[in-house]
Amino acid sequence: MKTNQFKRLQVGNIPSKLALSLPFLLATVILIGFLIAGIIGRLDLAIRGLIIAVPSIASAIILCNIYKNKNKFENINVSLGLTQKQLAYLFFIVYFSSLTVVFISSTRTWLYLSLISLLYLTILLQIFSTGFNSRFILLQIILCMLNLIYSVTFKYPLYFGGTDILAHIFMSQVTYISGHIIPEELSIGYANFPLFHILISQTSYLLGLDIKTSYFLISAPIFALSVFFVYLFFLGTIENVKLSLLTVILYSNLSVVVYYGMYVITRTVAFIGFVMLLYIISKNKSGTKNKIAFKYIGILLTTFIVLVHQVSSPQILFVILILLLSEKFIWHFTNLKEKYWSSTYVLLFVVIFLGYWIYLAYSFTNMVLTTTFDSFISDSIQMERSVVSGNEWIFLYSNTDVLVLTFFVLIGIGVTLWRYSNNYSSVFALAALLFLPLYLPNPLQTLWQAMTLLQFNRFMLLTSPFVAFSMASGVFFFYNFLKTKQVKSLYSSLLIVILLMIFIIPPLAYNNPEVSSNTDRKYFTSEELDGLSYVLKYVPNNSSLYSDYYIKRYFCQKEFNDSDKLGFPFYNAQTIRSIDIVNSNGYFILNNEAFSERGLNLDPSSRFYLTKDDLSEWKKLNLELSKKNKIYSSTYISIFYT
Repeated sequence: MKTNQFKRLQVGNIPSKLALSLPFLLATVILIGFLIAGIIGRLDLAIRGLIIAVPSIASAIILCNIYKNKNKFENINVSLGLTQKQLAYLFFIVYFSSLTVVFISSTRTWLYLSLISLLYLTILLQIFSTGFNSRFILLQIILCMLNLIYSVTFKYPLYFGGTDILAHIFMSQVTYISGHIIPEELSIGYANFPLFHILISQTSYLLGLDIKTSYFLISAPIFALSVFFVYLFFLGTIENVKLSLLTVILYSNLSVVVYYGMYVITRTVAFIGFVMLLYIISKNKSGTKNKIAFKYIGILLTTFIVLVHQVSSPQILFVILILLLSEKFIWHFTNLKEKYWSSTYVLLFVVIFLGYWIYLAYSFTNMVLTTTFDSFISDSIQMERSVVSGNEWIFLYSNTDVLVLTFFVLIGIGVTLWRYSNNYSSVFALAALLFLPLYLPNPLQTLWQAMTLLQFNRFMLLTSPFVAFSMASGVFFFYNFLKTKQVKSLYSSLLIVILLMIFIIPPLAYNNPEVSSNTDRKYFTSEELDGLSYVLKYVPNNSSLYSDYYIKRYFCQKEFNDSDKLGFPFYNAQTIRSIDIVNSNGYFILNNEAFSERGLNLDPSSRFYLTKDDLSEWKKLNLELSKKNKIYSSTYISIFYT
């Protein structure tokens, strides 16, 4: 043991040296990025890069100044003359006001979002104060999250988010009515990973509610559980209550967390299993009672993750490997006291994951390997469809929260590795540094192969707790930096609160279609559902349906052996890929209301998108369809048949 400690002392404090080089590394990466954008003639990519470059340069300057000081870092303690009891009264007054506003309004208005922002502000003030009650603050964060989620999922007739909700509702209905998991002919990707659909169907059975209501009712508290386990995980490893609470509130306001709180699907539930697993792993330290029991629970959670969603298993395994390697790296070069991750557990995860994929879900495994290999071989490297010249300023406007996030995260990583390399928080800092290319916007995320084929975008949710932790650390370090510059405590606190509110507000607005005019509406209105119900009632099975992308996803019902027996309709739903497709036989469904609001996303693969200003194309499409039989007409939905 002494020999190992001697070797660690001999090699020097490598994490601290890494931290000292971070400002120069940031400057180099930014310079290279701008040079590449100039060489390939993509000024728009350079403009997009400002979202990372500006806060990176600012954080590098702050880090260089912090490294010159050797002051002890302290917790933020702010007193505005309000006790936690008074702040709690304010919280519940604002909370019930927000409920009133969302109930009496037809949509989620700016007033509602302002009240939600005020709720988070009151929680921040409680965290920054002295004598706070951590459990009560956790309860408030969970209540805010439930308020935000239900204001979407129960406010609108049918919220669908990224459209996977529509397919999961259908597969849960099949599970409920048939009494067994869905057949492979319905979905190879989910037939062998059925836990989520079993959960929704059994919830519907126990509560006596329809599948859609049960889906949205149970998904919100399931996701809100992540707040509780993220807090327990960081509290158990770093043993700092205030930092853990700040981590949790920042985590709950990350744009990806706000989005998936409303969009709970299989990969979201796999993430919840992962967060619970992190808490169980935090119990693997000296002095913990019933360690054997926690190990068995860890095995059960690992099995749950494998069975609830296919692609999440290798992605979670990758995140665990990064955490394991970060821990080994820090332990090797410092006097780290605790180690939580073991190679034995990683091997167990690999055995469960590969064993299930190879021996039981072999049809899915074969499909994944074949399609992925074919795509790599046949498809050339190409940009994502959303990365086009002309929308770079919209990108900057929509990601103002990333400015604040990047600034604090880089400060948190740098100072933690420099000053607290012997603390377990340095493991999280190193892991967060490695996770940043998967979380922050960068050239890798502009490639179709990375984002669509390898699903790099899904790593954002998995890495969000560690990004939030580094951001919370950065907030504390920046506050102490301001104190060393003789900035008054009130002004320092005010600046930090303003920066955090700039971080909190944009994700709330971005995930609100009534406020953000740059995104498609992610729900169907009751009038639109009336038109779509006409198809379900009167259009024969196996008919060809042509529509925009979202309506196509609504009619996701596929034929399987028991479709007729169980009374499920099935269609051949397609998108309107071009005007020429109107010559085909079948049913054409036009969403008139969606076009008048923001335009129609007719076919993402062919980039056929009609904005509300494309009146000539819209009139041309309607002129061609007017030659067919109009069987349903309203101001919202028109259906033609030929």
